[in-house]
Amino acid sequence: MITELTAKTTSQELFDYITTFLLKQGEPSMDSKCECKYRSGKGLMCAFGCVIPDSIYRKSMENILAASVITDGIGGNYSKDNIDYFKALSKHRDLLERLQSVHDSATTSDVQGSKNRDLYRSRVRAYWIKKFGEIATKSKLKFTPPTL
Repeated sequence: MITELTAKTTSQELFDYITTFLLKQGEPSMDSKCECKYRSGKGLMCAFGCVIPDSIYRKSMENILAASVITDGIGGNYSKDNIDYFKALSKHRDLLERLQSVHDSATTSDVQGSKNRDLYRSRVRAYWIKKFGEIATKSKLKFTPPTL
C-alpha cells in the first residue's frame, strides 16, 4: 500500500500504483451482494481502498464516495499525519474518482457472466486495461500495462 503518499506524489505515481495494484489483483472488490467495497471480506481492495492505509481505514467509510471520505478525513477526528495524508489525496480527487469508476463499472459491464473464474479475471483485466488507457490519454499520463 502507498504509505508514503505526500504532497509531492505525482498523479503519474498514483496512477501507476493503483492500476498496477488492480491489474495484479485481477478482480473488483465486492461484497456477497456484488456491491463494490473499498475492502471486501475476501481481502480485495478497490481503486480508492488500496491507497487507504490500514491505520486510517474505517469500516464506516464503506458506501461513502471517495471525495466525501477525503473531505471528512481532512476535517475529521484523525491525527495530524492522517489529516496530511487526506490532504495529499485531495490533490488527486478527480483521478481517484475516475479510477474508482472504472473499478466499479467492471461489476456491471460485459465482463461478468462467466462462471469460470480465470476467464472472468481475464475479461476484467482486459476491460480495465482499455479503460485505464483512456484515462491516461485524457489525463496526459503514460500507461503501460504491467506484465502479470
